[in-house]
Amino acid sequence: MRFVKNKKLELGEPIDASPLVTLVTPAFNSRTYIEETIVSVACQTYPNIEYIVVDGGSTDGTIEIIERYSDDVALLVSEPDNGQADALRKGFRLSSGKVLAWVNADDVYPDYAVEVAVDALAKNDADVVYGNRGLIDQSGNRIGERRLTPFLPYFSREGMRYGGFGVYQPASFWTRETYFESREVDPTFQFAMDTDLFVRFAGRGAKFTFLPRELVHFRIHKASKTSTRKDEAQAEWLRISSSVQPRSLLYRWIIKMVCRVWKLVYHLRDSGGRYMWYLLRDKKYRFVP
Repeated sequence: MRFVKNKKLELGEPIDASPLVTLVTPAFNSRTYIEETIVSVACQTYPNIEYIVVDGGSTDGTIEIIERYSDDVALLVSEPDNGQADALRKGFRLSSGKVLAWVNADDVYPDYAVEVAVDALAKNDADVVYGNRGLIDQSGNRIGERRLTPFLPYFSREGMRYGGFGVYQPASFWTRETYFESREVDPTFQFAMDTDLFVRFAGRGAKFTFLPRELVHFRIHKASKTSTRKDEAQAEWLRISSSVQPRSLLYRWIIKMVCRVWKLVYHLRDSGGRYMWYLLRDKKYRFVP
């Protein structure tokens, strides 16, 4: 089933001076949280958004929820697929936006997220902008936060490839050119498709810019892939590691140490050590990176 609204835009067509942003949500039997995700997109302060939902053939009422928000969803595709990465690849190929991102069907954006991300991309002439993320529980209550650091031109880039540095996919936005020139999401991944994509962004020399604000509220719940598929994730991360140019153990160790020291120095300077102290005391959600 494909439901298409009349407001679907041609590639790059502007509504106003703001570039079109395409947000994609992959979904499958996501009725528990997807309404909150859709509402968070609908409530964005940014005026020029194309929202695409790619559903894998849900049977739990997900489609009925999405159709209630037909004024806010530019395109709904519901048909069998081969998992989240396959759905994302399909969604981005259907997109028209100059700026792209995806938000999963259990996460939510703060209302300013798209506006400040697009502004940061433009002001910094960046290919990728990334920010921090808040943590929420299954009821939507705030339970914590995770902060990142500014991008070091050499060490952060190498840290993405060899360990020590990463960005939060739900809190990231990138240009259309960067995405398609990096050969899109790899549909053979079931968990680490975001890490693989960002490693390829880094490998092609994409310019990353850090925005020190929360750009997403990331939900922690028992059914999430983050909680239930750790072994599969580890296998895919090892696959990504083996795909980059081989480096000595000493080189990898130096890269990791520089990234870790930079993280410590930045957070000591940024918050006077309060954020690091918070992490040390956060025993319940310590497993969340």
